[in-house]
Amino acid sequence: MSLWRITGLTLLVWFWLYTAIMAAESLTSEQCQCVQNRIQMELNLNPAYLWGGNSLKPGSEKDCSGALYSHFRSCGAKVKRTTAARMGQGLDGWDYPLIPFEGAHKLAIVTMTMPPAKGKPIRVEGHVGALIDDVQYGVTRMAHASSRWGFIASLVEQSDSNYYYPKIVRIRQTTEKSN
Repeated sequence: MSLWRITGLTLLVWFWLYTAIMAAESLTSEQCQCVQNRIQMELNLNPAYLWGGNSLKPGSEKDCSGALYSHFRSCGAKVKRTTAARMGQGLDGWDYPLIPFEGAHKLAIVTMTMPPAKGKPIRVEGHVGALIDDVQYGVTRMAHASSRWGFIASLVEQSDSNYYYPKIVRIRQTTEKSN
């Protein structure tokens, strides 16, 4: 066996061990309540969008991933700050289990590919939000930072005619069940 194969295999084993150890645990009920309260507070304050913004201070300007980072991190969840470039590489910063839309509960992280803005390329996996309702009958709301409207809640229904649903790339469940 060549040195390259041994080294490659060793790296693969170390990567697998690292991801197994670093996988995020589900949020506790206290963390869920904290995140829900933070999201509701931000929805009430409706801060403006700021590309790259990720302050932990409620009401401060944030981008989509910065807003979620702020809410989850301030409540003790282990998350990494994400960007569109990292998301496009599959490095979305959320180590929670992947699930289908139909099984999603409150606080599931939704990653989407958005259409190109005027004069800009398509943003592959370039937007993220959190469900604020359980998926019931295929309809729920998602909290996210919109470059146009600030921090808002948008309807997501399981339909190709819905603006957001066809753009969903992956959903990660942060809780074991609805809290």
